[in-house]
Amino acid sequence: MRIKNNFENFKIPELKEDEPFLPDESVMIAAKLLRQFDKYEIEENSRNKKGETIDGLPCNRGSVLMFVPGLNDIGRVESYLKEEVNQLK
Repeated sequence: MRIKNNFENFKIPELKEDEPFLPDESVMIAAKLLRQFDKYEIEENSRNKKGETIDGLPCNRGSVLMFVPGLNDIGRVESYLKEEVNQLK
């Protein structure tokens, strides 16, 4: 399943407690936040000149914990993030 990457007329989707589902827009927001965290770490690493890098990314990196409603959504997030990483190569 390909997640649509369309930010036109973007708004945060409404979540329903009785229907656990992660909308495509939420996946895109999470991916965008992760990219910003990476960008911040790279800039901080460059500014402080601390640690080694591999392919321009700091070896000693922070972590992000994401709570995702179910296995299907976990798989969708994983696939989307893998696509994002492959596009960066």
